[in-house]
Amino acid sequence: MGFCPECRREYIDGIEECPDCDMKLVDVLPPLDKKYDRGNIKLVSVYNAPDEFMARTIESLLETNSIKPFLKSHQVSMYDSIGTLMKGSWGELLVREEDYTKAKELIKGFLAENDE
Repeated sequence: MGFCPECRREYIDGIEECPDCDMKLVDVLPPLDKKYDRGNIKLVSVYNAPDEFMARTIESLLETNSIKPFLKSHQVSMYDSIGTLMKGSWGELLVREEDYTKAKELIKGFLAENDE
């Protein structure tokens, strides 16, 4: 299995480059904290998703509003619910530090609309 160092998605054996990011895959990703330093890009956690559906929905919301989100899944291959049990969420969405306030407002508005 390989991982994209940009979007952090995992790919099956035989794939050598991320089709979305055009980055060469690496064997191991470094661990992440709440604030991530990826070269000149500082990423911050903006949303902890309870499941993949909400992660993808919020990811799409941010992309539609010109914010590039980075999805960090807490799932472990072949053990779909272990990450949820260990971390309390399916995964988290990260955004560039400068997009944090706008992203939080968009997410808050979306969640408020859908709670009704």
